[in-house]
Parts: sequence; structure tokens; C-alpha cells
Amino acid sequence: MCRITGVALALLLVFSSSVQATKPPKPGDAGVGYVVMSFPSLEFPVQLSVKSADKKSYDVPVLTGAHEPAAGMWLPAGDYHLYQWTRRDVADYASFHVEAGEVTDLGGLVPIDVGEYKGIVVPVRTDATTAAAKDVVKALAVQPARPEPVAWQAAAEPLQLADRGAESVLPGLVPWALLAIERNRNKAPLSERLSSDKDSRHVLDVARDAAIPVMKTPVVDAQQRLLYGAELGQIRVRDAAGVWTAIDTGSLHRVTALGISGETLVAGLDDGSVRSSRDGGAHWVELSRLDCERGRVTDVSFSGTQWAVTVTGLSEWNFAGVPPMFKVVRACVYLSGDSDPANLARKQRVDVEPWLMVNALHSQITPTGYLVGVPPDLMKMDLATGSWQRVAFDGSIDGFSYSDANATLVVFHPQGVLSKVFVSVDGGGSWKRVARPPNGVTDLHFLSPTEGYAHRIDSIGVSKERQLYRYDAARDDWAATRTLPAECVSVLKDADGKPAYCVSRGGSILSLAQAQMGLEYLRD
Repeated sequence: MCRITGVALALLLVFSSSVQATKPPKPGDAGVGYVVMSFPSLEFPVQLSVKSADKKSYDVPVLTGAHEPAAGMWLPAGDYHLYQWTRRDVADYASFHVEAGEVTDLGGLVPIDVGEYKGIVVPVRTDATTAAAKDVVKALAVQPARPEPVAWQAAAEPLQLADRGAESVLPGLVPWALLAIERNRNKAPLSERLSSDKDSRHVLDVARDAAIPVMKTPVVDAQQRLLYGAELGQIRVRDAAGVWTAIDTGSLHRVTALGISGETLVAGLDDGSVRSSRDGGAHWVELSRLDCERGRVTDVSFSGTQWAVTVTGLSEWNFAGVPPMFKVVRACVYLSGDSDPANLARKQRVDVEPWLMVNALHSQITPTGYLVGVPPDLMKMDLATGSWQRVAFDGSIDGFSYSDANATLVVFHPQGVLSKVFVSVDGGGSWKRVARPPNGVTDLHFLSPTEGYAHRIDSIGVSKERQLYRYDAARDDWAATRTLPAECVSVLKDADGKPAYCVSRGGSILSLAQAQMGLEYLRD
């Protein structure tokens, strides 16, 4: 790795070329040009391969540090087409030309899972993708003769990806999907509409409206609607009647954190940027890209007088034959000092011993300060001064939750089969040990000292079912309350923090209010 002056980029080769790929030319060789592309909806780039007119294939090195995740390489002048996307074949019509001494900018490439094991890639060109291309070129050790990127005129239709292998669908969801399709028999399924539509802009609009929620806990607006951050820069909104709609923040990155104060919405994204709307989501502006290297915004909260934001700094962990995984390496905390989120300023930055990411760093506003889980510690920030100190606890802390309604603070102390759960109702001044849920719990939340919820995935069984549990204070034990099929890949909470909705692998949303799940939103 080398430090690049001027634009402060560190361009890191993440993937090495495959055995079948042709050895690329060297920078500065005669008759070569440069090709660059970015991935404006992703946190990290993906592996992409191109093929020349004479059937030579090249794996495009992944680059990090640009305005958007990017990839680029030197290629012999000639005609090429996008050949593979993460080892999935791409239709041959996605062709482009490389001119000697020039830079060909393919713009942004946005992958969309359309369901039924199919995928497409939508070409886009935005200010962010143009800036990413220029960043990459400025950082090159050998500059092209004509460094101004030349925009690729992409085909109007999306790039079709080869189908993935089919996965089994458990019967728990099938009746509801069939029922919904019967009710909507005159409307083609979303997968069919996305796959057959030849207009990239329209495809992207449809995909945005059906974006899959990524936030598990909602914020609640004045109309008592539940708002969840989602993919493709969207906020999925559920009203009291169970109707799901979407608010567009104007970005393509995932909305990973949300805060609300009256009509002001503040959205944190997975690229470390923050956007704000002062009219309930009708219009948005980008406030800033917070200075926490390769960070994902994981919390946005309003204390009543000011905004608090946590950013989780990530690095990518790669191992041969294994898809890239994230490591948590730092936490950055910001305060606005007043009610204007544009005034966010960093108050704390702490590097942590890297660990593979299972859950993002968790933060919550409380009456006594801003709690930030930075394993092995739980830290509390003074909102007046920005200073912080460790919450007193005898042992390491892997996670926590806080309930506003009952001032209940819960911490999880990891020790394998000896793991423990402790509850405090005085802000951590004293602790009471309670029974822990079964091993493998991925979410633990108490609404009061006597009411807690958790869920886990059955990693031993073949089905990979998701099991829900509730704390029984009378027995000081946890009781299984429900088993969800493996098709439920995530569980969304309601306004009280209780498990309320199942999100299917395809992005459909089912209510858990009744004994038999009820379909609220059919994505496919």
C-alpha cells in the first residue's frame, strides 16, 4: 500500500487475477488505456471481469478509497464487454471501447436482486460516480496522456446476470405468497417486471419502491408511521393500516440509521454520509460525509436539543475462496451542539481490536447521556461536554439495549456457554443477573426488567429456522414463542421494540401479529 498525496487515496488491490484471466499490461505500456467503474449502492466493490473482442478475459482489480467503491485497470486498446459479475455471466451487449492514452469511465453499476434467483445490473451516471472516476485517475502512479475520463454510453436496458442456483423455499411462506398472487392476478410479479423491463431508469424506480428494509428498529413519526432504513437509499414506511410505501433520500446507498425530530428526518448511510430533510422526506440535502475512514453510520439520535451520530469504521477481510467479510476497527461519535444536524462535529474516535462483524455497533440516547457499545466496554458520552467514560460493569460487554419507557438497561456478557445477561434500572449503578437465552442469539432486547425478547437461528438443524423467545420473569427463564421458516431472513421490531414483522429472502413482509403469519407486502 502506498500513500497518495493530493487526494489522500489508498488504492488497494483486493482481488488477485484468476488462473484463467489474461495478464494485464503495465501502466505506461504503448497502446493501452485505462477503464474505471464504480459501485454507488455498495459499501465495498465487487469482482468484475471483462473480455476483449479476441476472447481474452481480464479480472478488474478492486480499488478502495475513492468517493465511491471502485474498480479499474489498464487494458490494451480495443473493444470489450462486461463478462462476469462476481463470477456470474453478463449478457454480451454490455460492450465498451478502450482508446490508447484515454480513460473510459463506465459510470456506476447498481446490482439488483429481482427474485427467483435472478439478478440485473443497472448502469447509472451521477455526480458521485463521475467524482469517483476522477479520484481514481488522479491517484494513478502513471497518468494517461488524456486523463479526463470519457463517459461510456451504456445500453438503455439493464445488464442481465446468469441465474443463481435455486434455493429451497420452505412451505411456511408458500400459502401466503399464492394467496397474494391470486388477489393480484392481473399484476405481473415484481421479478417478472424487473427482468423484462428494458428501461434502466424505470427498473431502478421500481426497485427503489420495493427496497428491502435493513434497519431492524424503526423510528416513529408524528403520524405514528414506522420508518425503516432500506436498500437503494430508501426509507420503507408502514402506516397504521399496514400499507408499505417508500421515501427516497436521493442516494443509492443503504440507509443504515434514522433519526427524527418533528418534520426533520436525518438519514445515515452505509458510505458514512448523512442526509437531512426538513419536510418529512419530500426534499433531501447531503449534509456531510463524516470523517471516520470507511465508515458506516450505525446510529442517528435526537436528544431533544441536539443530534448524536455513531459511525462504525470497517475494513474488509478477505480469504481465498470466501466472500469478503467486514471487520469492525473503530468507532466515531459526533454531536451537533444544537438542533441543526448540519453542525455535527466529531467528539470521540476510538480504535478497537478488529473483530468480524456480526452486528453493528449499537448506540442509544438516554436521559443521562449517549450510550455507545464499543466491545469490550459500554461507554457513556456526556452530551454537554462530549467527554465519555466507561459504564461501571465487572466484565466485558458484547451488546446492550435500553428501553426508554422503563429506563431498563441490559448488557450481554459473553462467555460461550457461560454467557450472562444483566439488567440495571439505575443507569448502570447496580446490576441484577437474569437468565440468559439459548446460545446463538442475534438480538436481545428488554422493555422492562420483567419483559424481554430475543431470537436466534437454528444453526444445527437442516432447516435454519429462526426461533423467537420471550423472557419469563416468574421462572427467570426464556420460553420459545415462535419458530419462523428459514425464508424469514430478518425480523423487524415494532414501535415498542417487540418482534413484529418477518422479511422474506425475496423482500416480502409478513406480520407476526397472529398465530399464522399475514402477508402485508408482496415483493414477488
